[in-house]
Amino acid sequence: MRVETRNASATWEACIAAWETFHSTKKGTESSRRQIRAALERFAKWVAKPPAEVTRDDVRHWVDKRLADGVSLKTITGRDLTELKSMYKRAIGRELLGRNFDIPTNDIDLPKFVQTTLPTRGFSDNEAAAILSAAKKETDPLYHFVPILQHYSGVRVSELTHLRPDDVRQVDGVWCFCPTLHESERTQKTGFSRREVPLHPGIVEEFVAFAKRRKNE
Repeated sequence: MRVETRNASATWEACIAAWETFHSTKKGTESSRRQIRAALERFAKWVAKPPAEVTRDDVRHWVDKRLADGVSLKTITGRDLTELKSMYKRAIGRELLGRNFDIPTNDIDLPKFVQTTLPTRGFSDNEAAAILSAAKKETDPLYHFVPILQHYSGVRVSELTHLRPDDVRQVDGVWCFCPTLHESERTQKTGFSRREVPLHPGIVEEFVAFAKRRKNE
């Protein structure tokens, strides 16, 4: 039963903006903010009702749709539902919704996640060349630097998108980027994950200049 919504007309934009403010205070990256906002907006468009009127059945149907679309249960539980719940918490904190508002992502029964090992296939030379060619023409730093850095270093996309200006530094005279942790936002599997990755000559000058500009912003 839903109780004390306080502001049943609270808009998705207002709720998402409240979440964005919280995310920025936790020093979340701009790229992750854009990605999560897009996911929240997709849900809002699909459910087609105000945040205060969303029910558990709506969330269950959304999960079913995402599974039918081929999205993994791991992604749904680890990102979609987690960020939707976080948005509702931020909206409650900003009094857009009542203090006792019943968050619709709570107590959702989901199928058990079964870890499966699927065959992997690398990119062909032609595919890799097409990706790099497109990346070099990109003006958005996310889509420009990430494919190029991954090509030269093999570092995971998730680590690259969490880099910050201070992660780019000189080590014994060599420019490197260091995919290390910052606060509770990041996780590492082992202590050996803290490493210094030398920047390739093909990207070092441009990427160092970009990092310096971002640091001064």
